[in-house]
Amino acid sequence: MKRRDARESALKILYALEFNDENAEAVIQRLTEEKMLSVSEFSRQIVNAYLKNKQEIDGSIVAHL
Repeated sequence: MKRRDARESALKILYALEFNDENAEAVIQRLTEEKMLSVSEFSRQIVNAYLKNKQEIDGSIVAHL
């Protein structure tokens, strides 16, 4: 999987997390089972990094709105 595709998959996972009351692994499993996307290790790393730093990232975004 190209890195661009992995980043796109990560974005789709993060979007799904915003609208579903599931954890990241459950969303990844559901989306892959439904064949809506494929997920690479790089995609997982992006998702996990965002979730780990969500408060800081969201704070930076809000500061620039």
